[in-house]
Formats: sequence, structure tokens, C-alpha cells
Amino acid sequence: MTHITVATWNAGPGKVDDLRGLLDIPDLIALAGQEWGDRSHDLSAAAKRLDWHEIDGKIDGQPHHKGLSSTPVFAAPHAEVRHELALPILGRRYIGPGAGPDHNKPKGAVGARVRAGGPVVGVASTHLVASSYRPLRRKAAADHIAGLLRAFDHRRVPWFLCGDFNTTPDNRLLRPLYAAGWTNTHREGGTLATHGRRAIDFIWWRKDPRVRFLGHRTVATHSDHRALVARFEVRGGADRG
Repeated sequence: MTHITVATWNAGPGKVDDLRGLLDIPDLIALAGQEWGDRSHDLSAAAKRLDWHEIDGKIDGQPHHKGLSSTPVFAAPHAEVRHELALPILGRRYIGPGAGPDHNKPKGAVGARVRAGGPVVGVASTHLVASSYRPLRRKAAADHIAGLLRAFDHRRVPWFLCGDFNTTPDNRLLRPLYAAGWTNTHREGGTLATHGRRAIDFIWWRKDPRVRFLGHRTVATHSDHRALVARFEVRGGADRG
């Protein structure tokens, strides 16, 4: 068994110094990012200068699916990246008025299986639409969650599904994840606000005897989101899937 740390951060208006601080967290094997957007070059370049490996939704250097580059995953220098993935889930569609544009960008999940001196685990990053209390946006968010379950629910290694879900842990939108046996740090360790007073950023995993949750915390940044950091004990098992 080994102890690992996983983090997720909606970078928004965050700064390079925020990223450097997060990447310096002990035992951190992967950071899932969201809203990389216009800041992607500065943030990604800073991570690469520290020898972190970026999984950015590209396969062999070619964009796999438009929109996935804003949800990268960074694997630690001491982590072996076993396999990268880029999973398109939602195409561009009209979602009506609310926070942000009335058409969503293509959405999906970016991730990788990584190993850092212990068992192989998967870490993925995703970002759901905002204002999901509005019907069209709620339908888009529900379709997104259904796609995540199709993609990750039956994988053999433990996967940590990270990201900005733009909803709170008790929202019925998340019931399909709970019903499928998934849990998150807010449910297991107490709710921590990540955006103002709301807990909308998550680290999920499917309940598994190989994974023991040890605790979580938030880290203040210059973004309008706090980073969410969680620590786990993981036992050995499959190294593929």
C-alpha cells in the first residue's frame, strides 16, 4: 500500500505562483485543472519547467477533441504515466441563458493512469456546465454525468474523477454517481467550500476496498476557486483499465 495525494483546481484568474505552490504539495501525484483557457500557455509552461507531465487531451500531438485542452491533468515528475486518455462526452449545444455563453463548449474528460512507487491509479479532470438549475443546462449536466459513468464506472484500477461540477454534494443531479457506488471527499470528510460558500469542486472515486480516504483540505489561490486537495491510502491490484 502507499499514500498518495490528488488535487483539483479551477484556475480561472489564478496565477503561476498559485500553481507552483500546489505542485509543491508533498506526495502529490497529479493535479487536475479546469478553466485553463487563455492562461494555458503560462500555467502549462510553469508546470513543465518543474518537470511535471501535462496530459492535455491530445493524442500524438494532435487535438483529440476540441474543448478538452481546458481540463488538463498534470502528473508529478516521480510518477510514471502508463496511459493517457481523452474522452469526448458532450458536443457543442445550445444550453440557454445562465452563467457563461448560451452554447457550451465541447466537454469531456482528460486523464491518465499513473504510478508513483505503488499501485497504478487513474486521475481524470472534467468541468460541468454552470447554472444547472435551468432546464437545458440541467439536461446537459445530466448527460455529462451519464457519459462519465459510461466511461469510468467499470474500470479495473481505482480512478479519481476530479473537477468543477458546478453543483453541491446534496444536489439530486449527482444521484446517479452515488447510486453507482461513487463517493467524494465532501461526503466522506465533511463539506469544504471551494467557491465562495459553496462546495462545487470534487474529487470522486468508486468505493473500493483498495482505496482508503485519509482527509482533505482546501488551498486559497488568486482564482475564485480554492484548490481541493485529498490524501488516500491505496493498495495494490490491477495495473490496467
